[in-house]
Amino acid sequence: MATLQALGIASGAVLQPRELLDDAPLEARNAHTTMTRACCGEHRYPEFPLRFSAAVCGQRTPAPTLGQHNEEVLTGLLGATAEELASLHAAGISGSRPRKA
Repeated sequence: MATLQALGIASGAVLQPRELLDDAPLEARNAHTTMTRACCGEHRYPEFPLRFSAAVCGQRTPAPTLGQHNEEVLTGLLGATAEELASLHAAGISGSRPRKA
């Protein structure tokens, strides 16, 4: 790759996803951002691959955890009552932990 690039030929290494986190050219371009999730600490996330002068396209929040937005979606967007939400949790239909098999 370095030899080709020195000759002016656009080239890049084929990397596994985990290897991208340590790629010097990507680091130089701030291609990743670090965010903290309450359940598992700091993790690096890829940024939006394009840059626009007047638009914010970056990663704003880490990936949600299981059930993180249940209440917001079920009651706020879908109009479920607190009792209905409690019933869904009790029945194992919604929640924040995987059900046991």
